[in-house]
Amino acid sequence: MTSILAAMQDSLLLIESSKTGWKSRESLKGSHPQSVTFDPRNPNRVYCGTFGDGLWKSDDGGQSWDRLKNVIFSNEVTSVSANRIEQENRVYVGTEPTTLDLLRN
Repeated sequence: MTSILAAMQDSLLLIESSKTGWKSRESLKGSHPQSVTFDPRNPNRVYCGTFGDGLWKSDDGGQSWDRLKNVIFSNEVTSVSANRIEQENRVYVGTEPTTLDLLRN
């Protein structure tokens, strides 16, 4: 199965392939998603940064979401990237005002 996550203006769109075609559904409505990234070490783990609603994490490929509270400096997230090089799992989060937060997962 193929999954595509797209950050829309006011929600996150999950599009999945199935035997009968493609299915889509929205999540994180009203959260203003800015950036979404899959964890390269765990394909079911996804992070979504929102502008005003902070950082969110999914461990089921985007089916359900949990807000990560008190792990980053600001709720205005502009970018999220999962570490692909080092052995230690890290997520880099860019926020406004301009900072770079590091989340160890």
